[in-house]
Amino acid sequence: MPKGNTGAIRVVVVDDSASARELLVALLHSAEGIQVVGVAKDGEEAIRLVERLRPDVITMDIVMPKMDGLEATSHIMRQVPTPIVVVTSSLLRADVDLTFEALKAGALTVLRKPGLNDPETCERVVQTVRLMSEVPVVHHWGRKERPQDQVVPQQEESILPSTFQQQRQRKVQIIGVASSTGGPAALAAVLRPLPADFPVPIVGVQHITRGFAGGLADWLSGETALRVGIAGHGDVPRPGTFLLVPDEYHMQIYVLGILVI
Repeated sequence: MPKGNTGAIRVVVVDDSASARELLVALLHSAEGIQVVGVAKDGEEAIRLVERLRPDVITMDIVMPKMDGLEATSHIMRQVPTPIVVVTSSLLRADVDLTFEALKAGALTVLRKPGLNDPETCERVVQTVRLMSEVPVVHHWGRKERPQDQVVPQQEESILPSTFQQQRQRKVQIIGVASSTGGPAALAAVLRPLPADFPVPIVGVQHITRGFAGGLADWLSGETALRVGIAGHGDVPRPGTFLLVPDEYHMQIYVLGILVI
């Protein structure tokens, strides 16, 4: 439940663009049950506000002066874990990589920045803030900062190899993964330990904002030894590959290949 005394969802908006800040503030203020309690123009200011105000949700830009959204997210998730929604307009490879690193650091999801003539994205921002206010979050410690009494596995493990071994006699031919909020970081954690010669093809459907599926595939390519790509009509899933569904599509598997719908 929202933590504010008034029952409203308390939001801190972080963006270096004055026009983007004003639009986000106006959009959220106009939504029932949401209150913007702070505004920051860079990551350093965001950290100070969040530590003082303890909001329910943060909307976080990625590319900012002084301290970018990745560094600010990492600090916040270590010190005062708070649901963070990345709101960005940049689809440049370096900026998209920063975005997914922020999700890996603990941010929950990514949205495109809304525009005045983009009511669909405006509504999605409001809906996402409401949904994310209910998501419990935990500390994301850096390795050097992890509490000494917390047990850390020596080697990251994935459930997929053991699952495959258990199902080998059933002649498993393909593995499907579906994920929503928090999915990119979870996908990376599952795929990262898998070898390049993993014997079963893997396909995935990830709920993500339009325009970011390609960036997610590129980012995952750097996180796993598997060959990662965007699925297309008629593609044949092959061992050692992970095929991700394109933006706003679903996937069906047929004997002769993939149908993207």
